[in-house]
Amino acid sequence: MEGQAAPQVVKKLIEENGDPTEEYVSIITQIFKRFDRDEDGILNLREFNGMLHASGEEATDKHTYGGLLMMFEDVDDDKVGRRPTGVSLKGFIQMSVLSTVEDPEGEREQLKKLGFDLPREAFPEPPTPADSDDEDLEDDDGSKGEDDDQMLEVIKKIAARAKEEEEKRKKDKQAKK
Repeated sequence: MEGQAAPQVVKKLIEENGDPTEEYVSIITQIFKRFDRDEDGILNLREFNGMLHASGEEATDKHTYGGLLMMFEDVDDDKVGRRPTGVSLKGFIQMSVLSTVEDPEGEREQLKKLGFDLPREAFPEPPTPADSDDEDLEDDDGSKGEDDDQMLEVIKKIAARAKEEEEKRKKDKQAKK
């Protein structure tokens, strides 16, 4: 069959085991570095919202951002007992992988707005309602995965708890004066 081009092999962004591929980590790292304006290895609220704005998303408030920090901040022995100040590269990669698995088309559109126009085939198949009945999708504790609304509720609860803890710290600090 002369004259026919060989089929192009599209590299997936997520491995079968759920880990990001080297190519995807490279893309996410480039995005992270672009918005880490002060080059401290952390996306603070302003930098994070700059990234959201550039990708066509709405900015987040500090309490929702605090909930995200609690969910995605990596455990670092040097930071034990200290509040995270921003999203690390590791946490940003975790967020990106979760977004890619949960909403591949939405993540594809965001990446396109950020300058990475990747083929649809590079993304995992979106989860279907039938998938939630699949035994293969059970978590380690035997429960089924949460949907987007449930995840949003979890983030809101974490953010509310972070706000309450911050207010309590302020009151305790004022009481000591």
